[in-house]
Amino acid sequence: MKNEKDEKTYAEGGYGWLTVIGCFIVTFFVRGTVASLGILFIAFVEHYGKGSGATSWVPSMYGSLGLALAPVAAASAKRFSHRRVVMTGGILAFTSLMTGSFASNVWQLALTVGTLHGMAAGMSYSPTTSYMAYYFNKRHSIATGIGFTGIGMGSMVLPLIFQLCLDKYGLQGTLWIYAAMSAHLCICAAILRPVSLISKRTPSQAPNHPVHLCLRNPAVGETAVTRTKSCANRTL
Repeated sequence: MKNEKDEKTYAEGGYGWLTVIGCFIVTFFVRGTVASLGILFIAFVEHYGKGSGATSWVPSMYGSLGLALAPVAAASAKRFSHRRVVMTGGILAFTSLMTGSFASNVWQLALTVGTLHGMAAGMSYSPTTSYMAYYFNKRHSIATGIGFTGIGMGSMVLPLIFQLCLDKYGLQGTLWIYAAMSAHLCICAAILRPVSLISKRTPSQAPNHPVHLCLRNPAVGETAVTRTKSCANRTL
């Protein structure tokens, strides 16, 4: 018995490369933020004047929820579609960071930037990274490798961006800028179009349709025009 996965037809490219770009952007922001929390952590401690123990709830909640919600996000994506779940995560990421920029104490910051933003990361990460499997089979390892390079790029670039923004715009301005950057998760969600909308074929386009079979077996001395008319009349 053939494996069900082997019986499916995969694009192995084409529009699937856009999903790879979407995966790159999501991993860039979601996992790159984990490597950048040290920069923001120092800013949180200096701004709110609390100890490292209380302030550590912010990065702890973000890091834990970003991975702990993976099963919930996967089940939700299967139930409601990957696009809707990731779109919700992008909106929640933008809202939580904008709201967190107005936090008056560290516990409000832990609720918004830590908890809500962590939930947004969990809703965006798992559905996007798993969606490449709908487009790639033989090239799945290559597509996954390219998509996950966003983790390394985000870990290198985001700390530099955060430090530059903190020096120039302060903590609140940095959170505003990061909120605007996180809104790009919604663009990644828009890329996750259902496979049926990309690869769906009409019956006349199928390789084994009677029209195609007829055209592949022309009669002796028959021109292309007369053969096309003859095949069309036979299959009506």
